[in-house]
Amino acid sequence: MKGIIAYIFLILLGIYISTIILLKIPFFQVKEVYLEGLRKDESKYVSEKISSLGRKILFLREDELLDMINKKFSNRFRKVEIDRVFTSGGVIVNIKVLRREPIAVVILRNRKFLMDKEGNLFKDKNLKVKRKIYVSSDKLFKANKSKIIKLTNYADVIRMNNNLTELKIKNRIFVMKPASLIRDEDLKKLKYAYKNFKNYKKIDIRYKSFILLK
Repeated sequence: MKGIIAYIFLILLGIYISTIILLKIPFFQVKEVYLEGLRKDESKYVSEKISSLGRKILFLREDELLDMINKKFSNRFRKVEIDRVFTSGGVIVNIKVLRREPIAVVILRNRKFLMDKEGNLFKDKNLKVKRKIYVSSDKLFKANKSKIIKLTNYADVIRMNNNLTELKIKNRIFVMKPASLIRDEDLKKLKYAYKNFKNYKKIDIRYKSFILLK
């Protein structure tokens, strides 16, 4: 029994020593790290983080690095791509960071966020977008995210609460059902009302008959 334990110990010791030796070989040393897709302040932060990791960057997953930088920069990045090139002089690490593209500003109880086409909320003061979405609660936004995204294809401004949804399209107001009740037929009614009642500035399409207000 003691012989088996000693044998296992020697194997583990051999693996440990081999790992140390391998890591000291230039082939497994970080030679250069190149960053792409970051602004000056972002690049400085990421560079410092990567420097603190040392050789761990050789084993760091893309999703781990993405989470790390999104915690600092308010979820503004959608993807990280890491390419490692092993050379005789060391490893060249190429890191490409892809940022989210906003389609609207979302105002949740006086808190402002940007929203991308997948409904992810983030912050980035350097990005501007005209479309605005006002939602009365976080719960309402989360429950109706897919419908909100769909409505951005129609409206310049969207106001949403538990009782109704209001769309502003080129200075005309369209009143619809609460988001949870909006179906494809309601969107067809919206298109019809927009096309056929151009002389009316406010149109309520919640009911079977249209309510037209000049």
